[in-house]
Amino acid sequence: GAQDTVSNRILYVGNDFEIYTISPDGSDPLKLTDERRVYTWPTWSPSGRRVAFSSFSLDPFGPGKAIYSVDAAGGGLNLIFENAPDSGPAVGPRIPHYSLWSPDGEHVAFLAMSERTLSLYLVSASGQEKAQILANGAPLYLAWSNDSQSLLVHRQGELLRVDIEAPDRPLNLEAQSSGYRAPAWSPTSDAIAFLAADEGGETLYVARFDGSRRRALARLQGMASFLWAPQGNRLAIGQSSDGNDPFLQDIQVIDVTTGEILPLVQRPILAFFWSPDGSRVAYVTTNIEETALQWRVVEVRTGQDTELVDFHPSPDQLTLLAYFDQYAYSHQVWSPDSSRLVFAGALAEGAVPGDEEAPISQIFVLDAEGNAPVQAIAPGLLASWSMR
Repeated sequence: GAQDTVSNRILYVGNDFEIYTISPDGSDPLKLTDERRVYTWPTWSPSGRRVAFSSFSLDPFGPGKAIYSVDAAGGGLNLIFENAPDSGPAVGPRIPHYSLWSPDGEHVAFLAMSERTLSLYLVSASGQEKAQILANGAPLYLAWSNDSQSLLVHRQGELLRVDIEAPDRPLNLEAQSSGYRAPAWSPTSDAIAFLAADEGGETLYVARFDGSRRRALARLQGMASFLWAPQGNRLAIGQSSDGNDPFLQDIQVIDVTTGEILPLVQRPILAFFWSPDGSRVAYVTTNIEETALQWRVVEVRTGQDTELVDFHPSPDQLTLLAYFDQYAYSHQVWSPDSSRLVFAGALAEGAVPGDEEAPISQIFVLDAEGNAPVQAIAPGLLASWSMR
């Protein structure tokens, strides 16, 4: 029935701005939207049962911005939020909202522009209740607790915890830093990871969810991005030489129990992503000639590093990579079995930027071992894999 979960499917935005799911081999496409509006930035609920996405208008006088959720098997379209007619522009170019499902699939937290500023809202996934504003201000990044009861909010350098039972009483965790974007909540416990600044720079801490029992794991310079391994035992961390460089200069893996730091990759890194089984990290760097981006996968235990493919990302794919530490929670690039990756854009050998014959953006599936050729499965602008 309509409540069946959907497993091992790819969710994508077509070049027609409709939302689809498809099998990883390119068979069995299913269209979830209705051609009445322009849709974008779809995100899976963790169970794969529902999909949320934004609508916007290519015409400035067209219909306003809204968020919908729909059964992943088709049908059951709910309007869960509609921007006020006088709300400001979008969160970013072609980004009407940023939406993040709670792990239990009951709520969607999202960022939207209100009249004057960026606001963090919470809404029940059913769309039966009015959205509540939890915080205002920019920049603003968020992470859900693994029990779906709380959000970590990094707002203008402050770290807050907001409990969904008491949304109007945020707890300030007294950790001031503008040296990172998204905070990180352990997928397996109540531990959180964040930076805090002092005179000499930034320190990466792990603490309990109320900010107590802080343990310093590393001293950092520049900007940092960090993600918990899915098993909750390690953090992958990258840091840049300064805050203006979009590229990180390395990836290190920190064992959160022992504090041991393992250097993993040293080269310019735009984005990195843990495999669901925690054995590997996929990352995006530049190719040797710096004419294109390149997907690579490194095995954490052995350090074996495999070059996969050179590519040019679609605009939305580039946004996902540039803010990967936030999108890692909402848009899974790995297949659930940790064997493949999905991305949108064009392969580098065929594409000359600025060429009139530039290829249309396609959705590609990539073998993470590098054993099979990359496969185009559909035309499209942005894709993510179901989490199961």
